[in-house]
Amino acid sequence: MNLSLPLNNNNNNSNNNSSNNNSSNNNNNNNNNNNNNNNNNNNNNNNNNNNNNNNNNNNNNNNNNNSGVTLSPILSNSILSSPISSPRLISSGNSNTGNNNNNNNCNSSNNSNSNNDRPRRAGIQLDSDGCLIKRVIKEGYGEIPPPRSIVTVHYEGYLSNQVLFDSSVQRNSPFTFQMGTSSVIDAIEQSISTMKVGQEAEIVTTQRYAFGKLGLPPFIPPNVSVIYKIKLLSYKLKSNDFTTFESLVNKSKEEKDIGNQFFQKGNYKKAIRHYVKSIWILNDPEQTLGLNEMENKLLKDTLIILYLNLASCNIRLKDGKRGISNCEKILELGGNTTAKFYYRMGQAYSLNKQHDSAKRCLVQAIRLEPNDKLLRDELENIKKLQEEINNNNNKIV
Repeated sequence: MNLSLPLNNNNNNSNNNSSNNNSSNNNNNNNNNNNNNNNNNNNNNNNNNNNNNNNNNNNNNNNNNNSGVTLSPILSNSILSSPISSPRLISSGNSNTGNNNNNNNCNSSNNSNSNNDRPRRAGIQLDSDGCLIKRVIKEGYGEIPPPRSIVTVHYEGYLSNQVLFDSSVQRNSPFTFQMGTSSVIDAIEQSISTMKVGQEAEIVTTQRYAFGKLGLPPFIPPNVSVIYKIKLLSYKLKSNDFTTFESLVNKSKEEKDIGNQFFQKGNYKKAIRHYVKSIWILNDPEQTLGLNEMENKLLKDTLIILYLNLASCNIRLKDGKRGISNCEKILELGGNTTAKFYYRMGQAYSLNKQHDSAKRCLVQAIRLEPNDKLLRDELENIKKLQEEINNNNNKIV
């Protein structure tokens, strides 16, 4: 897609320079023809005027070059742009990036009449001051995302000197976030709220709606304007009320209950399938964004139970390695480790012939439940098993 549209008026200035030079030349010719006695004086005056005009034009050109933002490069047909989570791909030693010395209402909170730093291009003005401009590259379809929707986008972000600093396309990883949670810069939030699915747009913004006066060192310089190319891939409705999350948990519970039925019948392989499906439902990041503290605790506690059930199936199928893996996932969740957890992990270690680790787990379980006869019996069994192994090793030696 060709997006190379002019952002300043350098060509107009060049034409004006040419016009001024032609006018001066015509004046020179007229002066030469009409005032032969004063040729030298008139030529000197005209030369001085021409030099002054050229200096003024050069100053105007420099001012234009230092204002606004320059256009980002032409992208391939599959690319667009959006917010950044961690800036990448920015080269060091960049110079003349952004508009560090601009004092206007796009870079400050006061309402001045200066237009020097406003994005100079055709498009839709998304704010009252003209500091955030959106240009539609390709139309989308359907409705715009409702507030607090979960949106998925592809994006590329450029500094005003055309340096690419972040690209979800290069990572081949679309970016998903929930609107209204302050998880992206304002320019992205405001722009996506006006887009339809499939729409591609170019966003030009000053520091006000991007990274502010301080920037994001060392990736984003201070007071810099940026350009994003964005494609809205999809959005999902997201409600923060507990009923919606409860329905998600209930759907997961249905799978867990089916797994429990197969477990009671001794069909551990089928039980595993339903436990895994139950975990998959709860681990969908698009469904679990923006949960409150109570919902996160319920989510974590439910996952811990499911991983314990999986470990129990693994142990009955004599698969110690997978049993250990599922117990380790419980540790990753940061849940409170119970005697039941250490018992399961001890059994898994024992199956995997890691008897020292198995003993440590069972000792910890007994500390938590000192009156549990099952735990003590399991520990004795592991000790006997380890003694037998040691005796066999001594016989071999």
